[in-house]
Amino acid sequence: MNDLDWDAVGRSDVFAEEVTDESGKAVALAGIDIDLLKFERDDDGELVITDGEVGLDDMRTVVTVRAWLDEQQELDVEILYHEDDAEWLDNNEDIQGEIQGAIQDLTQYFLGEAT
Repeated sequence: MNDLDWDAVGRSDVFAEEVTDESGKAVALAGIDIDLLKFERDDDGELVITDGEVGLDDMRTVVTVRAWLDEQQELDVEILYHEDDAEWLDNNEDIQGEIQGAIQDLTQYFLGEAT
């Protein structure tokens, strides 16, 4: 999907997994994917809606925001994206808003409080 050819930006629910850090210690990691969504359209360009849901034609994850608690129980956040997308992502207000929302969701997930 062309980065400029999308209909909406979506944010996944929090996903969690247990990983091992460099020292071999188990760490709880949580993340949120931010996706570009392209909706399905008919020959007239109208959205295809089935059972009250808009059909999804394509989706591409452009950013993953991950977080974990460090040894001092402070939240570390990592924002992952493809290097080729950096300038485009930095200048896109929708994506930046979703990144901030993902950081708030992850903060609440780990600390139980909103920032």
